[in-house]
Amino acid sequence: MRDYGPLGRKYPVRPGEIWRAGRHVFLCGSMFNLEPPLRPSLVYDDPPWDQGLYKSFHTHAGLPAPTHPWTDLYLRIVQLAAGAPCFIEGSGAQRETVAKLLDGQGKVYAWWPIWSAFRRTCVLHYIGPALPRNLDLSFMEDPDTPGAVMQRYPQGIVLDPCCGLGFTSRAAEGAAWDSINFELHPRRMSRAMAQLKIPAERVIKEGSTP
Repeated sequence: MRDYGPLGRKYPVRPGEIWRAGRHVFLCGSMFNLEPPLRPSLVYDDPPWDQGLYKSFHTHAGLPAPTHPWTDLYLRIVQLAAGAPCFIEGSGAQRETVAKLLDGQGKVYAWWPIWSAFRRTCVLHYIGPALPRNLDLSFMEDPDTPGAVMQRYPQGIVLDPCCGLGFTSRAAEGAAWDSINFELHPRRMSRAMAQLKIPAERVIKEGSTP
């Protein structure tokens, strides 16, 4: 299992557990194991951008490599959004693939070029109801885009089905939103929770019923 430094070891997360940090809930597991609807107010996610990344996210977490295509992630995220505004990051190389996949899945589709945390151009896709007027996220840094999006909507619950290092939950903390976060890798989930101001605690142990 890949290590994520001291913050990745701060909380002894195990697969299947649910943790809470103030207004933020973290679930160590796959979003495919959840039966919708969650009815979030907003979805913001940065899933793996291709099959290689999708495979490595599983193998680094000590899980078997997935057999279904990475594009299933995007369709699943839209499904979990249940009609709420849905913002999903992706690679520039895969923009047309994802655009074709998402166009027609909701009332509105749009996209902006943004900068990834590694200073590479990537894409922020939108699918859902009408966008706020004059919303332009072009060439923003991706750690900043979740907060910029939340500022344009009433406070509510943001869902992040692949929370990674926790950009969305940190933005939610700053904007006084609640957040629901899924992450496959226990140490990545620990690192995401460790970067919040409020300490996290385990609320559901592996094998328990939420």
